[in-house]
Amino acid sequence: MKPQFILSMLCAFTMACARNRAEGEPGRTEQRASVTDSDSYLQRLAAFQTHLQRTGPAPQAYDHGALVPDGVREISYQSDGLALKAWVAFPTAPAGNKLPGVVYFHGGFAFGADDFRETRPFLDAGFAVMCPMLRAENGNPGTYEMFLGEVRDAKAAVNWLGSQPNVDVARLYTFGHSAGGVLSALLSLHDISIRHGGSAGGLYGPKLFDGMKAQVPFTLTDANERSFRVLVGNIGAMRHRHYAFVGKSDPGQAVQAAERERGQSELLEIIPVAGNHLSSLRPAIQAYLEVIRKNP
Repeated sequence: MKPQFILSMLCAFTMACARNRAEGEPGRTEQRASVTDSDSYLQRLAAFQTHLQRTGPAPQAYDHGALVPDGVREISYQSDGLALKAWVAFPTAPAGNKLPGVVYFHGGFAFGADDFRETRPFLDAGFAVMCPMLRAENGNPGTYEMFLGEVRDAKAAVNWLGSQPNVDVARLYTFGHSAGGVLSALLSLHDISIRHGGSAGGLYGPKLFDGMKAQVPFTLTDANERSFRVLVGNIGAMRHRHYAFVGKSDPGQAVQAAERERGQSELLEIIPVAGNHLSSLRPAIQAYLEVIRKNP
């Protein structure tokens, strides 16, 4: 069910991009939202108050009866006073050593067992893995904000994994796919203890929301509501290196806008991989593992 949900969002966004090109306004929203070091993303974010047009759970059904696999356990982590769920797994560490850790953010707006299966390459490579469920997802408390309060949940998940006694806090990473890729990319704008992060199909600018009106809970006409929720437009404010893996057949990614803006920061790397929005995930994970091996 999840691939169809993600694909429907992708199709809607691709149509929105086509409309923008037809109107002769490529990159206009992304450029207008751009910030520099003198106009700090974090300073503006601290002063910003979102105004949600509707409140409630995340807009995707989930499997109420999903069984936690062998070797995995469900834990609770705290974010903004909310007790949120996550699945975690810890491979056996070499004697006397701690494990590197990766927080993996799922695609779509609900977590499922299939998402955890995608993390197998990280586990096989010896990483502790955490898959958080965010506010308002999978029966969690809180209100769905679409890439705003959820970023605080993502930071809280990283902090939880880094606090585990068998995890090396100096070797923490994030990775996400689609909606989860947006979150992993947004973390590059925050002060958080990660070496770097990666994403597959998560490189977007403010135009993303034109194709997702059914899922957007905020006012689309407010440029600030849009700009705080995406990386493109804020690249100059990046604080951590991020590797954005983009499927060569994924037309929805804001690659051109990101390339125009990338001169503001050396911390964004855009790397093409085989596949479309869905099929690029596994090549991207393998490519990111290779990045970590070369640049731990």
